Amino acid sequence: MSKEKLTQKIEYWDSGKIKRIEYYKEVELHRDNGPAVIEYDHNGNIMKEEWYKENIIDREDGPAVVTYYTKRALMKFLKDMLRQEKQKLYQKLCCVQQ
Repeated sequence: MSKEKLTQKIEYWDSGKIKRIEYYKEVELHRDNGPAVIEYDHNGNIMKEEWYKENIIDREDGPAVVTYYTKRALMKFLKDMLRQEKQKLYQKLCCVQQ
């Protein structure tokens, strides 16, 4: 069994921290033992991982795309969702009262 030969493409934030790493087998996104694409935020925290096999998004032991949220981003998402639900409820109530 030969070890896979991969090349990396790395993008950096202006600060010099890593923004994104992509793993390629020849010209295709590919990695057997981990995500082929890893995205980082400005602070170096992993924000997203994507698993590819021969340029096809694929993972055998879990989801092929995993997105991580900071507490701040999650709170904003939940507040936006709550606001949308309140608006829907208000519209329903207004229609019923007329």
